[in-house]
Amino acid sequence: MAELIASLSKSVPSERQNVYNAEAKKTVISTLFIAAMLATISRLAIRFRYQNRLFADDFVLLLGCSALIAAFTLTNVMFEDVHFNMSLILGPGEVVMQESASVDFVNGILRYQQLPISTETMCWVTIFAVKISYLLFFRHLLDRLRSHLTYWRLTLGIVIISGIFCVCGFIIACPLFGVSSGVYLHIHAVLNTAVC
Repeated sequence: MAELIASLSKSVPSERQNVYNAEAKKTVISTLFIAAMLATISRLAIRFRYQNRLFADDFVLLLGCSALIAAFTLTNVMFEDVHFNMSLILGPGEVVMQESASVDFVNGILRYQQLPISTETMCWVTIFAVKISYLLFFRHLLDRLRSHLTYWRLTLGIVIISGIFCVCGFIIACPLFGVSSGVYLHIHAVLNTAVC
């Protein structure tokens, strides 16, 4: 076993380099999040200043902004698990191999299965909220073009149906979510250890 760990740790970058990559990824994600928040606040401030009220597209954008905040928070919560699992996949070092042999490894896998589904769902809500917000914003431009309203309604319907499919797709694809997935994972781990 020691030979396997030594051979694997020679073929990959050191743990310190992986930490720097993780910090760089955190920095990029945080920078893009701040840019998105500043753009949203700027748009809402301009709209409120010149028109003294918010419209339906602004409220949909606020929903997307809330979903983005939730996705950013969940990403920061699960970032260590993502980094650990990527280290495990790309070539584990000695520290990663020792951590994977710990008792909390199964709980980490369970948490890693639950958090990305929630995060990706929030990301899809954000993406489709922005799409619907822009469609509602451009609706005002089509008031005088009655022939184009049919295309606008069709596009809005397609976007809403696509959004529902993308948001619910993860839940449909993985029905064992939450407590039931933990029970399944625990039973599967017990059966594997009993057989081995």
